[in-house]
Amino acid sequence: MINLLNVSLFISAVLAGSQHVFNQVNMASLITPPGDLVIPGRYIVMLKESAGSNKQKFNSHLNFVKTFAKIANTKANSNTNEIDQVYDGEFFGYAGSFDEDVLQYIRYSEDNGINKCSRKTVGKGPYNYIYNPDGGKGVSVYVFDTGVNIYHEDFEGRAQYGIVTSPNTDPKDNMGHGTHVSGTIAGKTLGVAKKANIISVKVFSQNGTSTASGFLRGISFAVNDHVNKTKLAKANNTPLPKSVANASLGTGVSLTINNAVDTSNRVGVTFIVSAGNVNKDACLYSPASSPTSICVGAIDNYDVRSVYSNYGNCTNIFGPGNFIRSTWYTSNNSTAVLSGTSMASPHVAGIVAIYQSFSGPKPYPYDVIKSLIINNGTTGLITNPGPLSPNIIAYSNPPPS
Repeated sequence: MINLLNVSLFISAVLAGSQHVFNQVNMASLITPPGDLVIPGRYIVMLKESAGSNKQKFNSHLNFVKTFAKIANTKANSNTNEIDQVYDGEFFGYAGSFDEDVLQYIRYSEDNGINKCSRKTVGKGPYNYIYNPDGGKGVSVYVFDTGVNIYHEDFEGRAQYGIVTSPNTDPKDNMGHGTHVSGTIAGKTLGVAKKANIISVKVFSQNGTSTASGFLRGISFAVNDHVNKTKLAKANNTPLPKSVANASLGTGVSLTINNAVDTSNRVGVTFIVSAGNVNKDACLYSPASSPTSICVGAIDNYDVRSVYSNYGNCTNIFGPGNFIRSTWYTSNNSTAVLSGTSMASPHVAGIVAIYQSFSGPKPYPYDVIKSLIINNGTTGLITNPGPLSPNIIAYSNPPPS
């Protein structure tokens, strides 16, 4: 069984009481009235004018809080967490009942991970994302996931359905994970490679699981698609296709899966894979242990290895993984905040797409692009990268040709 290496594991940890993942510096102020005026568990949340003045962003935040509250209620088998009043006139905010975990999540102010990928300095920031406006142009990224909301406005028509290998033949994303990953790769606002194309390879069922056979079928589709495009380009004497794949998923070590991924890399579809979210050696999992892929661990906003991130010498590089805002599946302009190595991997997939877009008429082979990504990364900034892990953060600006 193949599973998503996504935020669900991280949310479970947060809801279980892992409060240390929140940095107090990023917390909104909590103002408490005199004791006799306090209603335990009741809060009024007011947005800053800069945040609340955009109705779309306000609704996105509201929907995310409702979703997180629902998850918390399900886990606790209660109805404690609920928004019961919304203010969206002259000022923006809401009121409701929240337990401590949900309150902490509301108070946290996340940073956008793409900003961290374009700098070489230590610390939290803030940073501006520095990028070439043509980054990713002409590159196709196959996203092995839950599907993609291809109509989301952040994709600008650059996303398409590829294949569905799960039992559910509906190509749409009904979970959000794949849409979120894709937005980090290629979204016009929230993405790393803002001109790359997304091809959805839906390998997950409604419950977030897949099979090895379904994943292998997806690899076969991507490889054949790339090979056919290569043949056509050679026949027409046009530039060769450039292909990347993101797989934010994993299972126990499987030589069959690793061999298939390695074959894909050698053919020309470069796999970027997530290290995993269980704070263990990434070499214990596939495709993280594929020797030809680029395996990505997660760091937080302070360049500390995320508490959940796998590590070890199968991990090649690290990327932002905590509280990443990206595109969401519920509407064509919605966003959500997720955490996990699933969110770190697409940052690097986007960077690979950028590098490939400036490779000239031919794509870089997998071993060349892997060396470029590793050697051009930012070194020495990660606190506690983990045993045998490299101390390297992915850097989005390609080296001179």
